[in-house]
Amino acid sequence: RCDMMPLSMLSADDEGIVQRIAGKPEVRKHLENLGFEGDAIAQMLWRAKFANFSNMKTYNLVIQAGLIDSELSSEEFLDAFSALFAEVRDAQPLARTVIMGLPPRGRTPDDPARARIEAINEGLKEYADGENVFYLDCNDELLDERGVLPEEISPDQIHFTAEAYKIWAKALAPILR
Repeated sequence: RCDMMPLSMLSADDEGIVQRIAGKPEVRKHLENLGFEGDAIAQMLWRAKFANFSNMKTYNLVIQAGLIDSELSSEEFLDAFSALFAEVRDAQPLARTVIMGLPPRGRTPDDPARARIEAINEGLKEYADGENVFYLDCNDELLDERGVLPEEISPDQIHFTAEAYKIWAKALAPILR
């Protein structure tokens, strides 16, 4: 249940993810955001290593990485994510960990960014064990029936609206304890 947990979040996206996914006041008071807007996965890894992360009491950990790392190939991204994931799990081995799939970019299904994101998300799924580590991909809910990213979800195909964050929050809530 969302109202019972200390929640840590490694997020490199804008603060909207943190504020809107954990939109309930009782969740926000337990939220520790360890990512900052503009962080690439390398900065998230540094913070996981050196921010005394292992001394935090975390029951739930949400990792949203990769939105800034558009210059990395899917293979380079997954290598960097592997290092981040290992560091986080070493620091918080008992935390229920949710790996958020990268959200869609580009308005239409044939946008070149979509293939890269799909390859990355396929690799991220491999970390989930269904017991302590979960993978969450909300892309089907964010796209319309034609696979188009609607303006009411992401007007610029980069930043998301409150409606998109509501979709993420609804999908995330049942996983958290």
